[in-house]
Amino acid sequence: MFKAERIADLAREIDVAATAFEGTIACVNDYARTGKDVEFGRGATVYDRTFGNPNVRLNSCLGFIDKAPFYAILVHLVHLGDLGTMGVLRTHAQARVLDLEDRSIPGLYAGGNAPGTPFGSCYLGTGGDRTGDDVRVYCGRSHGSGAIGLRA
Repeated sequence: MFKAERIADLAREIDVAATAFEGTIACVNDYARTGKDVEFGRGATVYDRTFGNPNVRLNSCLGFIDKAPFYAILVHLVHLGDLGTMGVLRTHAQARVLDLEDRSIPGLYAGGNAPGTPFGSCYLGTGGDRTGDDVRVYCGRSHGSGAIGLRA
């Protein structure tokens, strides 16, 4: 995991061009300011916004990246499946994402198809990648809400 007090410093830490990285962050912040993600359409539907931050009024799927410290993680895309990530992000029972030493990363949660299934990085066939989603969505909402001081 990488951490920096400035976006340009984080860019150097992860070996990307600082100007391009700062431009990307500026675009994301502009999307949050206008409530419209013109690049990927995040939050364009009521369904999408159901999974967003209920404290964000304009578009619950878009937030600002403007408060330090800033973080980046390295994701090894070695377990890609045709229908999802197949366990790139590992979590514990409360949906917190784990680092490489199996320690919880404070404030980072994963749900839905992002974390692995109870069966690890295996694809079990149709619907197998969805096993445990109800539990992950509940835990992610419950524990994520607790992390930002909301009631689940």
